[in-house]
Amino acid sequence: RASGRVHLLPSSPAKAHSVPSLRPDIRCSRQQSSRAAVQVHATDTAAAAAPAAYSGKGITTLTTFLSQNGATPDMLMLMQALQTASKIIASRVARAGLDDLGAAAASSTSSQSMERDAPKELDVVANEVLKASLASSGVVGVMASEEEDDVVVVDGGDRSKYVVVFDPLDGSSNISASIATGTIFGVYARTPGGSPHADALQPGTSL
Repeated sequence: RASGRVHLLPSSPAKAHSVPSLRPDIRCSRQQSSRAAVQVHATDTAAAAAPAAYSGKGITTLTTFLSQNGATPDMLMLMQALQTASKIIASRVARAGLDDLGAAAASSTSSQSMERDAPKELDVVANEVLKASLASSGVVGVMASEEEDDVVVVDGGDRSKYVVVFDPLDGSSNISASIATGTIFGVYARTPGGSPHADALQPGTSL
């Protein structure tokens, strides 16, 4: 019987296949790209965290204007009182029809004459609002109103610096015709040792 041998040849040792590493220049480029991306992200985050500064330009309030032009604290208090009273009067004028304030006043502190319009309820309301606001400012000692026959001396205002004369609501007879109305006022400094009447009767050049 025929027989045969099979000779197995020893296989040669497998060669180690090494994976070539990235070139140094490529690896550095990738690291730099990652670092740059982190820096950009950090910059974006900082920009988002820091709010933009607001200049606040465009609107100048009365208080800001007076402060920037050397008004004293007492004058600021006086102008703020006038401003508050004017806003309240404007609100009452806007509601005059609803509140029925356009009718002639039943009674008034002023006497009627040919030179003066018959006072309306809204005139009386505006007069009281303006007097109360000015008196509460603490810087007004004497007031003279078109709606009053005599000057108004503020209680405790002996040392106050200012005298205010005013028409609380000029043109009130035009409200029914939707014609503009306004408050007219003038401010004087009190005269040293002067009487309330003398303070209120100063010439317009002393305003």
